[in-house]
Amino acid sequence: MLTDDIRFVASNGGANATPCLTRKMLEGFGVDFEKIAAEHSQDAALQNADACIDPRAQIPGASVDFDFAEQKLSISIPQKYTRNIARGYVSPELWDKGVNAGFLSYNANAYQTNAGGAHSTQEYLGLNAGVNIGAWHFRHQSSVTASTGQATELDNIATYVQHDLPKFKAQATLGDAQTTGDVFDSVAFRGAQIATDDRMLPESLRGYAPVVRGTADSNARVTVRQNGQVIYETSVSPGPFEIKDLYATGYGGNLDVTVTEADGRTKQFSVPYAAVAQSLRPGTTRFAVTAGQLRDESLESKPNFAQLTVQRGLTNLVTLYGGTIAAQGYLAANVGAALNTKLGAFSADVTTARTQIPGVQTASGRSLRIAYSKFIDATHTSFTLGSYRYSDAGYLGFSDAARVRDYAEHGGDVTDRQRGRTQLTVNQPLKNNASVFATASSQTYWNRGGRDLFFQTGYSNSFKYGTYSLTAGRTANADGTMSNEIMLSTTIPLGHSQHAPQLTMNANAARNASSVQASLSGAAGASNQYSYNVYGAASQGAGSDIGANAGASGIYRAPYAQVSASVRGRELVAGFGGRERFDRRASGRRDLVANGG
Repeated sequence: MLTDDIRFVASNGGANATPCLTRKMLEGFGVDFEKIAAEHSQDAALQNADACIDPRAQIPGASVDFDFAEQKLSISIPQKYTRNIARGYVSPELWDKGVNAGFLSYNANAYQTNAGGAHSTQEYLGLNAGVNIGAWHFRHQSSVTASTGQATELDNIATYVQHDLPKFKAQATLGDAQTTGDVFDSVAFRGAQIATDDRMLPESLRGYAPVVRGTADSNARVTVRQNGQVIYETSVSPGPFEIKDLYATGYGGNLDVTVTEADGRTKQFSVPYAAVAQSLRPGTTRFAVTAGQLRDESLESKPNFAQLTVQRGLTNLVTLYGGTIAAQGYLAANVGAALNTKLGAFSADVTTARTQIPGVQTASGRSLRIAYSKFIDATHTSFTLGSYRYSDAGYLGFSDAARVRDYAEHGGDVTDRQRGRTQLTVNQPLKNNASVFATASSQTYWNRGGRDLFFQTGYSNSFKYGTYSLTAGRTANADGTMSNEIMLSTTIPLGHSQHAPQLTMNANAARNASSVQASLSGAAGASNQYSYNVYGAASQGAGSDIGANAGASGIYRAPYAQVSASVRGRELVAGFGGRERFDRRASGRRDLVANGG
């Protein structure tokens, strides 16, 4: 409990004495004078912190009441003008750099085939390692592949050091890494980057959620519901209020707000809530600055480039974003906006690019990108137009421009140049845990005719003995032709015990082929450290005999590693993976990592 001495002074009108409340004292009670000054064009720095002020004159909606008989002074300040600490907030002064430690995660796999007198082996090793020393973090990701008759290949996926910049809520990265992909398509680079790190924000401020604003007539309770569920509740003082720390909730769905007054009266209103990838909370800024060299092993000449992107949440309704890329022979600029409306969330942006192609005229063009997302409360339907992009003939993205310039200088075949792209996703839950979904994507190109169209749609439900699903889709075959397929699947638990196995059956039919498969899988051990799967399958292609095969696989999750093995006819596959951590202070001791390094 805090105590403070308050003196009473004579009022200017000669009436009863009034309490002398200073700005310093009110700030100690949680009043945010900077917010008040910003809203009412006042200069907070010019006010004397120790001078007596009348809160009713300085703070809209404030009240001061002194009960002489009870010797009680009541001060009421609207919640909007108080300092509100987001849920989960921890002051940067209290952040810890962590211990000096390292970790190693590895995944090894060997695949051996003996068929028709031929013997072949393929091997894979994936590494993910890191070391933390003070405020510096070193990270490395790579893979090693080897196969019979071919040279061993090492791929450096990422190798970089990072250092936190808490003042900017950002992280500096040096080495081989990836750009953020918030505005432009993500590319691999070797160089330096400073980019916003949302992990420095409290969890309640990450992602997009609207600010809920309203007015209370008394000491009231504010309840926020989404899709009928209470997601937030708080008490507020009389006057305007703001709720800024709602957790992000995916696709969204409008927020239904109920204000329950002290006398039992209620007021209700709705706040639109739908988000696309570019949406930010009001007052939030996200940025990234990158300088380095494009990392693309298919290029003989790798261009140096610089990239800047900025996103700014202005209001619940509007987020603005944009950026620019400058490289050898290439210049691009993007500008766009994301809108949160009652009809859903929209985003639209235009990128203008200019590419100097050696030996060819300069190519200039624009690309339009549109995205849309909507959650329909009444039916719980989520609808997402992942993106619609249209590019004119002269437009080249940064990666495509680098390839075109490289081919013009050194020769080679130009890859497909995209003209238009559309992606669509719909999810619809039904009664009794049933659901239906549909996804589709379509792409067209400038340098060739036709359209690449892929889709998948499905229905799933449960019945007395298990679950079943029916899906249909289009996929691309190895020769580039398209194939429409339909599959029926069912899963039935064989018992009710903890380790009861499951029987799964699949039937698949396409235009020129069909197949059926049955598998039995389960787990064993006190911690389910053993798992197994046994299957049999039969298939038939157009004009061919029925072919059958069977196989089995097993996994053992040991304390320090995971071991897997499978066999199919004369094919043998073995895998080994694990994760270890070593602590500098432990003199070489190794133990299993319990959390991220």
